[in-house]
Amino acid sequence: MNGLFATGRAPMNGAIRATVPDLRLHGWSLTLARVIWFAIATCDLAVFLASIPAYDVQLSLLCTDLQQGCVFGQLTPSSAQALHHLGLALGDYAAATLTLDLLVSIVLLAVGVLIVRYKSDAFIGLFASLLLITFGSFGIGDGRVSALSALVPLPWAVNLVVNIIAIAS
Repeated sequence: MNGLFATGRAPMNGAIRATVPDLRLHGWSLTLARVIWFAIATCDLAVFLASIPAYDVQLSLLCTDLQQGCVFGQLTPSSAQALHHLGLALGDYAAATLTLDLLVSIVLLAVGVLIVRYKSDAFIGLFASLLLITFGSFGIGDGRVSALSALVPLPWAVNLVVNIIAIAS
């Protein structure tokens, strides 16, 4: 069969067994899926790298306009005062929050890369790795991307992705 998917093996020893289809991608469909995966992963990683400094700046600032909403993880003045009573500075909090966010992101990115390394010929492998890379690039909650959009005006397509991620989280 020369379709999109190849079929599994025939039953052995005359036993009646259901054949399991081979769900790996082949030929042009594999190439197209890998190109699309690479394009989306590259955009995700660009957002990841661009959002780190913006998120650091937002975490170092107090959120004073509660009507507009705060970036995920950003402290209000009362939260900062409570943190000060514990003996922690705002910079310490920002560093710890950013470090935790980056550690989670790096783990998600690494697992996504491992999956695509060993299962890039399967649709589910490409999908799962892209899902992990996307969530890893956008970070915990919507903090990094919201911080990026607050500091840098983004094109409408990126704002659409930011809003979808914000709704989903």
